[in-house]
Amino acid sequence: MMQILGARKKAVPIIAPRAFVVLRMVAAPLAVVLGLSVAGAAVAGQARLLYAKCFTLEYTQGCKVLRVLSPWRDARVSFTCVLVPRGTKPPEDAPHGPGVTVLEVPVRRIVMTSISFVPMLALLGEEPLVGFTGLARVHTPAVAARIAQGLVSDVSAGGGSMIAMNMERLELCRPEAVLVQAGGNPETDVHDKLREAGFPTLVEGSFMESSALGRAEWIKFLAALFDKEDRAEALFADMVARYRDIAVKARNLDRRPKVLSGTPYRGLFHVPGGASFMAGLLADAGGDYLWKEDDSRGSIPLGLEAVVDKAAQAEIWVQVGAVRSLEELAARDERLTMWPCFQQGLVFNNDLRVDRNGENQFWEESSSRPDELLADIMGVIHPELLPGRENVWFHRLPARADEVAR
Repeated sequence: MMQILGARKKAVPIIAPRAFVVLRMVAAPLAVVLGLSVAGAAVAGQARLLYAKCFTLEYTQGCKVLRVLSPWRDARVSFTCVLVPRGTKPPEDAPHGPGVTVLEVPVRRIVMTSISFVPMLALLGEEPLVGFTGLARVHTPAVAARIAQGLVSDVSAGGGSMIAMNMERLELCRPEAVLVQAGGNPETDVHDKLREAGFPTLVEGSFMESSALGRAEWIKFLAALFDKEDRAEALFADMVARYRDIAVKARNLDRRPKVLSGTPYRGLFHVPGGASFMAGLLADAGGDYLWKEDDSRGSIPLGLEAVVDKAAQAEIWVQVGAVRSLEELAARDERLTMWPCFQQGLVFNNDLRVDRNGENQFWEESSSRPDELLADIMGVIHPELLPGRENVWFHRLPARADEVAR
């Protein structure tokens, strides 16, 4: 007897000796965050998805199947990977064809480009990383130690790209799997080139998730490659519990400050959509996001003229892009200085942990620490709810970059 869990449907028992079991449930995040019941329970050795919407994980006799549904914004393609025990082949009824990647698990040698997956490897207790693009980006202690020992090669092609790879270095790594991101641009994406060269390639889309817990749940995607689903389930359950404990503090607030989030760049102002990752965090942290009525999951590019009046309502401005001070922000466009949140210095960015090379550790650390991320933003919007806590990544921008502000 097996169960199939589907989006917005109750669990339905079925009897199907070789039918794929889709262990996925798309539940409203707030329902789980606030402790409401969720049907079903994870089966030993299998992962059950609660928040992630951009991939599925299926189990059948003889294999596991990963499907990445939304690898990039407005993607019209998906990617499938069949995982089989070492020394075996996929069953006849498993997905197959030119676009399907087959991997033997547990994977023993992997090359990656996604910095947010590096801490997840460490959490799973795995040390299979043999190549990465841009070793200077890595600060996770266990992986940084392997880099220092010469056990991880830099496979980047240079030129500042964290996606393009040096094929000769990659070949020397002898990877059993290459995990990359893509953006839908054939000129910069590498997954097709890697497949043509014979490398077993997976494309991940964790950055397309619309919630912090959805992004964190990609630890189960990674765990499936190493047969570590039980460990991932336990780790993620702890993340959810800690996130819930923080989110509940903002459940019955009398006042929610109006919050602006976005980045001015080259004449446009990029704001997160109302169904985006950041919009969800702001709501859970007790903020009233100015673009909450929008239904976009990604970033919305707007002319500054279309933003000025609405942004003037903001009491707090969170996440402003690659600027280190109010002075730098004003240099982007003088009109920004007219907003009350700017004039009162209530502008916050996520660059409290930047190393001597200018690498912002936020991008490496925050996806696998959703509870700390929520607490950081709550500490900005409602510091009274978390008295005595010091933020990890978010801090108030100083007037000038040479000033220290916290």
